Amino acid sequence: MDGALAEGVELLDEVNYLVKSGVDLLQGYYFAKPAPVPPEVNR
Repeated sequence: MDGALAEGVELLDEVNYLVKSGVDLLQGYYFAKPAPVPPEVNR
């Protein structure tokens, strides 16, 4: 798989810039808050 991932995206301006720059995958608070860690993981 060729491409780029941008992490920590928080603003629409960042989304627009990154998409125009050819970034394939975006993640961050703009899309969703992090999911809580399930209790069984904290054992």
